Amino acid sequence: MKAPPDRLALSESAEKPRKSIWAKIKLVTAMFLLGVLVLVVFSVRVPHSGLSRFGKNFEAASSVATLCGNYATDHGGKFPPSLAALDPPLDLRYQYRDFDSSRPYDWLYFPGATFGDGAKRIILASPTASTRSEKDRRERIAVFADGHDAIWPESKFQQYLKQLSIELTSPGTRSK
Repeated sequence: MKAPPDRLALSESAEKPRKSIWAKIKLVTAMFLLGVLVLVVFSVRVPHSGLSRFGKNFEAASSVATLCGNYATDHGGKFPPSLAALDPPLDLRYQYRDFDSSRPYDWLYFPGATFGDGAKRIILASPTASTRSEKDRRERIAVFADGHDAIWPESKFQQYLKQLSIELTSPGTRSK
């Protein structure tokens, strides 16, 4: 005797989800493995950007800016008169490393800023402009009074210095 049609339909539909679940698991696994393969292939073939070369200098700039911010917090919002006034004093970890020549330099510091200056005022900049890409574009790291940092083209940085009537004499030194 044959099973009633509704029981047959139930037994077939009960087996279908199991098959479709396994099919979905296989599909997801295959997609994952394909994604990993694509990442491996492209990570080998795509050259690293010059931004990663700036990484340690950004870290050092951030540390120096944090120390300057701590000083300003303790002194009514005024940043230190010089980097020598920071506590703890700066050591080699905080120096800028020019990756064109691998020479260490002290940061360019622009005293007289306050917290109120915000994003308008640079407090710290890399002492030399470096090339970070194949375009041979010279750039500097700049840190602002509000704590954010940016990479500025050398031409924009020089315009900023002209507005402040500051002339750079050599890496790490300036005259007013």
